[in-house]
Amino acid sequence: MNLLLSAARGGHFKSDEMGNIEHLRYLIEKQYQDNPTSCGSSFGELLCYEIHENGLTFEWLAKKWGVSLPILGELIYDHCKRLESEPLVDHKFTINKANNTSSGVLGVGVLTQWDVPEQTGY
Repeated sequence: MNLLLSAARGGHFKSDEMGNIEHLRYLIEKQYQDNPTSCGSSFGELLCYEIHENGLTFEWLAKKWGVSLPILGELIYDHCKRLESEPLVDHKFTINKANNTSSGVLGVGVLTQWDVPEQTGY
């Protein structure tokens, strides 16, 4: 039976075709279908609505959605990973340690201690 059809009929599903986080995202989206928000129906739109428009904290949102804080964290992490763009290597990137700056095609910035790799002797 089709996974979506099974879920629409109230069945619970979890298979190799759909991971646990994807399953939770789907269930959350499905449950908003009967109680739509003004922001859209995708998981990302619902997440942003509840946090930014509705003012829920992570703890409150976890309670509203019936998940633990660690699971909510995984859902948010998964959402953020999906927003990340493809890597683009800047071959003109240079570091000027004398004045603590970097430059390249993608921009100019001030380096922090986290930007400069430690000298390991390798």
